[in-house]
Amino acid sequence: MDKYDVKKLVDDSFIELGYVDVMDKEYIKKCVHTAFEKVTDKSYSHKPHLAELPYDRNNNRTSDELFERYSACRDAMVETRGKLDELRKESSEALDEYRKFQHEKEGLVEQYKSMRDDNQEFFDAESKVLDEKLRVLDNIQSTMNLDVVVPERLRSRIEGLEKYLNSGYVNQGNQTVFENLANDIIDWRYSIERDDTQWGNTVDGIADDVRILGDNSFFDKNLPKLYKNTHDESEFANLIDDIDKCQKGMDNASAKGDSLHKELKKQERIFSDYHIESEKTKLSYVRTGVLDNDVSPEKRNTWIKNQERKIQQMEDELY
Repeated sequence: MDKYDVKKLVDDSFIELGYVDVMDKEYIKKCVHTAFEKVTDKSYSHKPHLAELPYDRNNNRTSDELFERYSACRDAMVETRGKLDELRKESSEALDEYRKFQHEKEGLVEQYKSMRDDNQEFFDAESKVLDEKLRVLDNIQSTMNLDVVVPERLRSRIEGLEKYLNSGYVNQGNQTVFENLANDIIDWRYSIERDDTQWGNTVDGIADDVRILGDNSFFDKNLPKLYKNTHDESEFANLIDDIDKCQKGMDNASAKGDSLHKELKKQERIFSDYHIESEKTKLSYVRTGVLDNDVSPEKRNTWIKNQERKIQQMEDELY
C-alpha cells in the first residue's frame, strides 16, 4: 500500500464519521494529509531521481497529469538505458584492457622463466668445465715444480692464469692471453739447445694445456652456444620493469572495472525505480476511472489486482 492508498483510506474513514462536524473533519483531514506528505516525502531522500518527476500520484491528480508523470518515467528509462549501454561498453573495454595486460604479462613471465633456464643451463655446464680447467692448471703447476724448470717470467704468467678462470668460460679478449702465453712457452722451448725429447715433450704439453685453458669448447663443445644464449642482468631488469608495467595496467583496469560495476549497479537500480514508478503511475491512471467508458468494472478490477501483484513482485525482486 503506497501513501496515496493510505490517503484514500483516511478520506473514506472520515466519510464514515458522520457525527463529526464538517469543518472539524476537513481541518483534521488536512492536517493528517499534510503530516503524511512530510513523512512519506522522505522516501525520496535516497531516490532524488524520482523526486524530480512531474506531479505525484495522489488521488487528486488528473489523468493528464498522471500520464505526464508516466511519460516522464518512460523517457527517463530510455535515458537511463542509454547510460547502461554506455557503461556496459566501457566495462567490456576495461575487461578487454585487463585481459590484454594479463596476456602480455603471462608472456613476459614465461620469457623470464625461459631466460632464467638459459642461464641456469649455461651455469651448470660452466661449473663442470671450471672444475676441469682448475684441475689442468693444477697439473701444469705440479709439472713445473717437479719436471721442468720454467723461467720466472713465464712461471708468474702461468700462475696468474687462475684469475682468468673465475668461470669456466673465457671471454674473447682474455683468450689471447692464453694463446700468447702458449706461443711464448714454445718460443722459449726452441730457444734452448737441448737434446732431450722427453723434456721437449713436457714443455710442449705445458703449452698445449695453456691453450686448452683458453679453449671454451674443449671440455664441452656446447659451452660457446650455451654462453651465447645467456642473458645479462640488464635484460632481466628491463623485463621485470615491463612485467611491473603490465601489473599496473591490470590494477588500473581492474579499479576502473570495479568503479564502472558500481555505477552500472546504481544505474540499473535507477532504471528499476523508474520502471516500478511507471507501473505505479499507470495503476493510479487507471484508478482515476479514465477507462470506465471502455472497460467493464470486472475487467478493470482484475487488471488493478494483477497490476498490484506485478508491482509487488517487482519490488520484492528489487529489494
